[in-house]
Amino acid sequence: MAAKIRLEIEGTSEEILEAFKQFVGEPVEYKLVGAPRIPEDEILKFDQKPAYCEYCTKVLTVKQINQGNRFCSRRCSTLGTVKKRNATRKTNKLTASLNQSFCKECLRPLTKDQKQFCSRKCSNRFHNKARHGVKVSKWQPSVSVVAGQGVTKGSALPA
Repeated sequence: MAAKIRLEIEGTSEEILEAFKQFVGEPVEYKLVGAPRIPEDEILKFDQKPAYCEYCTKVLTVKQINQGNRFCSRRCSTLGTVKKRNATRKTNKLTASLNQSFCKECLRPLTKDQKQFCSRKCSNRFHNKARHGVKVSKWQPSVSVVAGQGVTKGSALPA
């Protein structure tokens, strides 16, 4: 139940305070009994930013920060490490596929054991072409043009 009290008191501030104390009573000082004391090493300094767990993004305690932990618990440490390991495996596979070399003759992908050619047959072909002076170039379709008639039938260009 709420009530409004209106007091009209004249006098000095000490007299008003004394009248209020008589009306309400003496102020009581409240004291927390058995409140836990926080050790100095558990209080963040003003210039210190809070650190977060690399897996679950919880805020790390000051003790964990001082110990150099990157994870809040052993569970997060295990899961975070597995996640990072799997990510590096994927990137390693991707870079391996990008760095894969191809046969100089037929352009097939080479295996681990093969250096320049996929087979002995491709190696012989490549070196024979080099010995006999055959130009090695990319294949391009030939187009036959008859003077004044344009492109003939059977060529690569449309009529």
